[in-house]
Amino acid sequence: GGSCSGKTRSAWEAIRSGPFAGWRVVRPRDAAMVRHLVASVVIRPCTVVWLDQLQRYLSLVDSSGLTDDDVRALWSGRAPVVVIGTLWPDLYDDINTGGGAGQGRVGDDARGVLRLAGEPVRVADRLSEAELARAWRHARHDQSVADALADTSHGMTQALAGAPWLVQRWEQPGFPYTRCVLAAA
Repeated sequence: GGSCSGKTRSAWEAIRSGPFAGWRVVRPRDAAMVRHLVASVVIRPCTVVWLDQLQRYLSLVDSSGLTDDDVRALWSGRAPVVVIGTLWPDLYDDINTGGGAGQGRVGDDARGVLRLAGEPVRVADRLSEAELARAWRHARHDQSVADALADTSHGMTQALAGAPWLVQRWEQPGFPYTRCVLAAA
């Protein structure tokens, strides 16, 4: 899914209330930390390794990024261990097709990691009619959902993710460096 479409929230809800409820969740900072986890006692059975914004773990410019061997090492002898990642669709497509910077050996490493995941779970940028109806029912008891549904400039998930606030800060920065920080993010 695209920016603020609910990828991270969907993943969290799947972990929190789905078949992985009660499992340990580990979120490494980068590919080097993933490799460090392989040799540590942190990763044990019933662990979810969360690679939010997967592009931060995959390198398209050098060989320092995560490889399929790194992911397999997490699973080795520790089953069950689940690795979950989120990624924007355009980045997923660029890596898989070798477009953009994802070419050559480095691109092969990133593609190898994506191949381990199989078919991705797509998160739509907008709610379906059935999801929207459920959200309106839920909004009767949750003011933040009601406010997000009432936002006509953004989708509900974008509003819940803070998109209106970020846009306002971009258009009317309170400090000179605010726009620079938002642009860098």
